[in-house]
Amino acid sequence: MATDKIRRDLPKIAEAYDRVIIDGPPRVNSLGRAAIIASDFVLMPVLPSALDLRATVQTVELLDEVAGTMKDENSFHAAFVLNQKRPNTVVARDAAGALSQFSYPTIAQAITQRVAFAETIAQGTTVVENDPAGTACQEMRNLIREIESIAGANAWTRISHMEIVLRSAHHSHKRSALAAQA
Repeated sequence: MATDKIRRDLPKIAEAYDRVIIDGPPRVNSLGRAAIIASDFVLMPVLPSALDLRATVQTVELLDEVAGTMKDENSFHAAFVLNQKRPNTVVARDAAGALSQFSYPTIAQAITQRVAFAETIAQGTTVVENDPAGTACQEMRNLIREIESIAGANAWTRISHMEIVLRSAHHSHKRSALAAQA
């Protein structure tokens, strides 16, 4: 979906689905900006690395700009989630500390670096389909619960996130649509 069409076409697309997920680019550009403007909730996966943390500054500046232009600032929500986290490492703790300096919350449920996620992408499936009782699936369910606690249970109409690995969290819900993929 081209950037100028996202805002125009998204309401029509959303009518046929319970939730629409926009998988936007992991960088600040016109498509990312359009996806953020069209969203009620922006999930920002961040790798626990110095490069990702530096790039996050630009994304936060854009989020602040977009939030400031909204008529109802309470209708716009955003949060970070550590992605591909390696548990019990200094870099993961440092990344969580760095994210806490921003005005947006960090979801407690990090997405751990797991073989299960790589396998599902290669197979074209999800962790929910492959192992519904598995740890990776539980991480996704916890992530969804935390998003709902931040943005409200009914905030699933338009969600923007910037990393494809999280698609597994949403694929298990009936009638979901991937509206844009960059």
